[in-house]
Amino acid sequence: VYVQHHLKKNREHVWKLIHTDNAHIYICGDARNMAKDVQSAFYDIAEEFGGMTRTQATDYVKKLMTKGRYSQDVWS
Repeated sequence: VYVQHHLKKNREHVWKLIHTDNAHIYICGDARNMAKDVQSAFYDIAEEFGGMTRTQATDYVKKLMTKGRYSQDVWS
């Protein structure tokens, strides 16, 4: 079981935290696999609960990054 599995299991609560409560996200770990899988989980959550297309969900996460609310400390 990996972090993306927990995110998906708790996706409604995660969406509330990031979209309504302005939570900050910190991702640390392997850039090649883990970081991509976690980011994909956030895209899925934004699509499902934000009613977004994949492109919109990707842009949403990019905006979180720009605002400093989605940070990554990853390595390959």
